[in-house]
Amino acid sequence: MAIGDEGNVKWVDGLRGVASALVVIKHISAGWFTYLLWPAADEKAAPVLLQLPYFRVLIQGRIGVAIFCLVTGYVCALKPVKNFNSGTQTVAFTSMSRSAIRRVPRLVLPVAIIILISCIATQMGAFLIANHCDGYGLPETSPRQRDNIFLALGAAFKDLLSVWTHGQSEYGAELWTMMPILKGAFWVYIFLIATAYVQQKWRMAIALALTLFRWACNDPFFGMQFFFGAFMADLQNLDPGSFSKLQVMSSNSSMRGALSIFFLLVGLFVASLPDKHSEWQPWSDSLHKFLESILPTNPDFPRFASGIGLDIIVVGLHLSPMARGILANRFFLFLGRMSFAVYLLHNQILRSVLCWMIYGIAVPAEGEPHLVLDSPVRLFMVLPLYFALTYGSAYLWTTHVDAFCARVSERMVGVIKENQNEKAPPLLPQSQQGQHRS
Repeated sequence: MAIGDEGNVKWVDGLRGVASALVVIKHISAGWFTYLLWPAADEKAAPVLLQLPYFRVLIQGRIGVAIFCLVTGYVCALKPVKNFNSGTQTVAFTSMSRSAIRRVPRLVLPVAIIILISCIATQMGAFLIANHCDGYGLPETSPRQRDNIFLALGAAFKDLLSVWTHGQSEYGAELWTMMPILKGAFWVYIFLIATAYVQQKWRMAIALALTLFRWACNDPFFGMQFFFGAFMADLQNLDPGSFSKLQVMSSNSSMRGALSIFFLLVGLFVASLPDKHSEWQPWSDSLHKFLESILPTNPDFPRFASGIGLDIIVVGLHLSPMARGILANRFFLFLGRMSFAVYLLHNQILRSVLCWMIYGIAVPAEGEPHLVLDSPVRLFMVLPLYFALTYGSAYLWTTHVDAFCARVSERMVGVIKENQNEKAPPLLPQSQQGQHRS
């Protein structure tokens, strides 16, 4: 869902567009250039450019999922905290109620549609090439055909339930994020209701405390990002009277610029931790050991690196009007508008059309070896077509399917929501209600 026009916050939509693009690049890298996810091809090899820190963030893709979660927390909290700061809590409660009701069908309906499309495509043989190719992980994660369409539709229904109950999907392996993202949105709503009458500085402190709590719970991708996103929504709307020292610092452009560069460089470096074999390069080995000293027991090091790195990066973006302005330009805003559709569609197109363009359409017989990509040149030649098809399909999806889901969601809200004037006065203590009515 779009951010809106409240101040200079469109950069968050641009950041979401970057996230979806990084996820697409990650799946291409993981499928055919797995070694790029390591610090080097082997223990004795010299790293290539995309294996170096900073550059490797572009192809690792992990940080994309963390961005989606942070943006979820930010979007859910942005309008309510503005209302809290202006003393119109009742308006915030009404807005959150509508948003909470709307959020469920706005996620469930598109997921149901993409699962149905994937089910039909599977029965038509769209993923048979992916099932027989040498792309890393593609044969294992591509859905399998059923004996008839009725069994397939039954499997699709079970798959839809599995997405929202266990975070697993055969027809859309990338849909594992949907359940925690929906759950995280309601975590943020509960947090906002609980802190509606809390002073801003203490609400921000509570958000940071919950961020650290999810850190201690080994939840760097989801819980940490939801609450840090809520913290950033408050940071975006600081009360000048409560944070005079911060206002003085923000007015010093030199200090702000230096801090922004520092946070961006540190955050990108931390997010560069490889998926595996960190010990193969001194920089990644040192980073791994540092994280080991500060993280809880049995941590997921790559996810923690991306989660911590993202939070540091976002602070750097907040301090840099220029960086936010770049993310708020038309190109990144377009990517942001397409982000959810790209996330839903890119793997379906990768496992079908991209595999056809790479390997052809002849399916090997049982017992024959898997199809092999002889040269990466062929892949690079067809990648522009793949990206054009992915973003073109995402544009059509956003224009028609997403718009349909939005209309259905609004009608649902209109049917089940009580008619209440959103301009009603804020809730007041009982002792003041009589004075307010008079």
